[in-house]
Amino acid sequence: MDADTAALSALPPFVTDTPEVLAVGTWPGWPGAGCATPLHRAIDQVTDLACASFGTTAALACFRGQVPDGLELASSPDGPRGAAWHWLTEQHRLVVVPDARRHPVLAAFQLHLGELSMRFCAVVPLILRETQRGVLVILATEPRPLGLQPEEQARLWSLAELLTGQWELQLRQLEMLEQQRALQAARTEADCAQSRFQKLLQERDSVIQTMDHRVGNGLQMVNDALYLQALGLGDRFLADRLTAAAGRIQAVADLHTWLRGQPCGRWIAVEEYIGTLVESFRRLLPDGVRQVRTEFGHDIRLSALDAPRLGMVAWELLFNAMRHGTGTVTLQLRHEPSCGRLRILVTDQGPGFEPAACAGAGGRDHGCSGLELIRLIGGGQPVEVNGSSPTTVGMLLDISPEG
Repeated sequence: MDADTAALSALPPFVTDTPEVLAVGTWPGWPGAGCATPLHRAIDQVTDLACASFGTTAALACFRGQVPDGLELASSPDGPRGAAWHWLTEQHRLVVVPDARRHPVLAAFQLHLGELSMRFCAVVPLILRETQRGVLVILATEPRPLGLQPEEQARLWSLAELLTGQWELQLRQLEMLEQQRALQAARTEADCAQSRFQKLLQERDSVIQTMDHRVGNGLQMVNDALYLQALGLGDRFLADRLTAAAGRIQAVADLHTWLRGQPCGRWIAVEEYIGTLVESFRRLLPDGVRQVRTEFGHDIRLSALDAPRLGMVAWELLFNAMRHGTGTVTLQLRHEPSCGRLRILVTDQGPGFEPAACAGAGGRDHGCSGLELIRLIGGGQPVEVNGSSPTTVGMLLDISPEG
């Protein structure tokens, strides 16, 4: 077996098939890509440069199998066919064939381009993103016994890299356009989500406002009903109990009103809340008969969960001072750093409780002092009663101010 026969027998099976090889470039009779895609124009420019640089008959970018997007319609009606073209597109390195008639494969299968028989060819792979996507081929109808000189080979590699560089640039532009479309779609979706979120917030605010309105109206309705019942009773003891109950509801209602103005507040400013509560208490007093003053520690703040308990204790102490004492009433709030608790004190001008009533300050309630109820509301701490004139009633609440 001679060398040519051995070379032919070693060829892979595809050389016996003749599917079309897509060829785009410059050769006689082919008008070029015209107004086709940017990749067509890049191939036309590079192949024109190749023909002018090497003085060859044709220069082509050839693809087989999966061809670049947009090139399907660019192949010539008389485009390359046959095993010789298949062999060219399978080359993974620079190959120079000085005379096709002396090459085992090309001599056997004939290298034709249209009506022209090609005698010289050189092929270099087109490498894009570390993958071979095709080949750049230069062809001539006359043989070149000397082939390509080293500087010419380097020039052919440079032309192939120029083509793949322009190809890479176009791919990046397409990718950027796709990213811009995706970003725009994401922005549109984000805008829609924001719109839906704002709508949900508005619906939530509407529901909260409705609930607040109903809760506030409900508290006020119960409060007013208790006061009206107390006014219509001849029994002073029962009337006082209804009035005290209404006051406890008023303490909760005032806190509810305050929180509506501070929807995100976790900590309550004691001076503002108790000040509002005292104003509600003052409105129940006959004009000019008794005065209520307040003294607060510096910037005391406490949890909104503890505020109702403080408010109800303050109201009960004020009510008892009005019921059992005389003169100006002073409400004091102090932070006791030694124990980290809040102390509440209410002082009036006496004469104070009966001794039997005071006996119930730490446990059972005697008479109508209400001290037992204050103790329970305040968390079980004993109620402290000092003096008869003036009289101070207070307790150390199990409430920790902020900080």
